[in-house]
Amino acid sequence: LNALPQELHGAVHGVNACADECEVKSTLADGIYRPFFLSGIISVLTLGAVWGAYLLLRIGLTGRFSAASLHEINAHGHAQIFGWVGLFVMGFAYQAFPRFKHTSLAYPHLAIATFVMILVGLTARSLAQPLVSSLPWLWWVAVGGSLLEITAVSLFVGLIGLTWQR
Repeated sequence: LNALPQELHGAVHGVNACADECEVKSTLADGIYRPFFLSGIISVLTLGAVWGAYLLLRIGLTGRFSAASLHEINAHGHAQIFGWVGLFVMGFAYQAFPRFKHTSLAYPHLAIATFVMILVGLTARSLAQPLVSSLPWLWWVAVGGSLLEITAVSLFVGLIGLTWQR
C-alpha cells in the first residue's frame, strides 16, 4: 500500500519509480486459480466433449436414445457441472473474491485441499456411476465421491465466508 503513490507517480511520468524499492511478494493464493482452471479445461475436453461425443455416437449408431444408460448420461452431466463449471467457479472465486474485498484468501492451503477433494470426488463418481449396474459394489465408490464433492463445496463456501469476514 505504501508503494502505491510511488507507482502512480512513476506511471504519470513514464518511469518505474518502484523498480528498486518495491517488493512484490507472490503467495499461494495469487496463483490458486491455475490448477482449478487447468483441471476444468481437461475435464471439459475429456469427461465433457469426448465422453459426450461417444454417447451421441452410440445413440446415433443404434438409433435409440436408450443406447446410453441413464447412469452414463447422469455421470457425464455431473462431470460437466462439477468438472467444468464447478472448478472454474471455485478457482475464480478463490482468486477474485479476496481482491474484491481488499483482503487475502483465508487458509489458502485448505483451498488447495478443496481442489484435491473435488478432483478425487469427481473422478470417483464419474467413473463409478456408469458401472454400478454391472458392478453393484461401485455404488459405494460413487457415493463416496459425491460425499467428497459435498465436503469440498462446503469447505469452499466456508473459506469464502471467512475471507468475507476479514
